[in-house]
Amino acid sequence: MASVSVKTVKVEKGDTLWKIAERELGAGRYWLNLYLMNAVDLTTSGHKMVSAHIGPDWIYPGDEIKIVNGVPFEASGH
Repeated sequence: MASVSVKTVKVEKGDTLWKIAERELGAGRYWLNLYLMNAVDLTTSGHKMVSAHIGPDWIYPGDEIKIVNGVPFEASGH
């Protein structure tokens, strides 16, 4: 069994979930994984939950995104 690790990344100006997924998980297509793993934290930190606006750029500088490695999970987003 692979070990699981969790780290936190602070969002910088110009970051998107896509860019963070590329950098931290090896492929931008994993942006939805990051969103889903952080949805509660993002919505309770003042982000308005509007499903039509959820996308890979739905983060702001200063947000903290948890990165979980070692969990076999892939969300499908378009």
